[in-house]
Amino acid sequence: MKKFISLILSAVTAAALCGCENVQNGENYFGGNGEFSDNGGVLCDDKYIYFGGETLKKLNKETGTFSIACEIPGCDHNENNPNCKAHGKYYLFNGQLLKKVDETISNPGGKSEIISYLYLCDTGKQVYKNAFPDSFTDEDKKTSNCSIGVIKPISEDNLALVCSGFMYILDKNFNVKFTILDMGSYSGGIYFYNNEIYYIDKLYRLLKLDETGETSAVDLGSMKITEGEIYGDKLWFSNEDQTLCSYNFKSGEITEHAKNAVKFTFAGHYLEYLKPSYSENENSEVHLLNLDTGENKIWELAGDNTVNLYCVGEKYYIYDGIKDNKLLELSANLSKIQNVYELSD
Repeated sequence: MKKFISLILSAVTAAALCGCENVQNGENYFGGNGEFSDNGGVLCDDKYIYFGGETLKKLNKETGTFSIACEIPGCDHNENNPNCKAHGKYYLFNGQLLKKVDETISNPGGKSEIISYLYLCDTGKQVYKNAFPDSFTDEDKKTSNCSIGVIKPISEDNLALVCSGFMYILDKNFNVKFTILDMGSYSGGIYFYNNEIYYIDKLYRLLKLDETGETSAVDLGSMKITEGEIYGDKLWFSNEDQTLCSYNFKSGEITEHAKNAVKFTFAGHYLEYLKPSYSENENSEVHLLNLDTGENKIWELAGDNTVNLYCVGEKYYIYDGIKDNKLLELSANLSKIQNVYELSD
C-alpha cells in the first residue's frame, strides 16, 4: 500500500513540476516566443537557443543575454528544487515538447526502483510510464531497472527509449511499437534512414527493422560497429579497431577515413572526433572532418580536448554545461572564437 501511494504521489508531483499551466501573453514553456524546433539536438524558438547541461541555459538571439532557462519568479534554480524548469531532460517529438521525470521508489528491505515518466510540457499530461518488457523474468529485472537512459526521437513517428537491457520504440501516440532486447551497449546506436529503422545489436552488427518487427542484418562483411551517426546517404561509424568508416546505404560501399578515431560529435557538415594519445611522447588530437568535401584536419582551436560542438542555423557554438558557464560562438570555418557569452544572473 505504501508503495502504491508513493507512486500516486510521485506522479502527481511530476505533473506539477512539468508546468501544467499555459503560459500567458503568447510565451511558451520557457518564456520564449513561438514553437520549438530541434537543431541537431539543440532546442530553439523565435527568441532563444537552449543549451543543456547540469542546468538548461538559454541564449537570447537578439540581445546576446545568456541565462538560466527558468522564468519562475523567485526560483533559486537549485537542483533539489523540483519546480525549477531548468532541471530535467527535454525532448522535441512530433512537434511536442516532452520532459522526462525519474522517480525513485524505496522498497523496505529490497532494491530501490527507478521509474521514468514522460510528460507533455504544455499541458502537464503524463503520456508514458516506463515498465519492464513482458518477457522479462524476475532475474532479468534484478539486473535492470525502469529508468530511461537515452531518449532519441528518430522520426516524427518513432521515439526510441534506450533502457538497461532493453529498448522501446514508441509511435506518435506514445504506444510501444517495438521492443528490442538485443540492443548493443552503444546507447545512441539507433538510426532512421529512408523511412526505415536501423540499430546496432549486441554482436555489433547493423540490423534493419521492418514494419512487422522482424530484423535483417546489413552486410558489412566481418566489420563490427561501435558508434556512429547518419549524414546524407551514409552511416558514419567507428569499428572495433577504432577506424572511422562510412557505409553508403545506396551503393553498399564501405570507406575508411581515419585510424584511431573515437568520441564522435556531429554538427552541421562537420564530424569532430578525438584521436587519443597512448604514449607519453604524443598529445591527443581533435580532428574536424568536413562531411561535404572530405577534408580532414587537426582542429587547432580545440587543443587536445574534445568539445561539445553545436550547429544552429548557420552558426557554430561550443558549450560545456558541466565545466563552465560560457558559451562560445565560432566563425563559419571554426577557426576562431567570434563571441563569448557569459552567464548572467
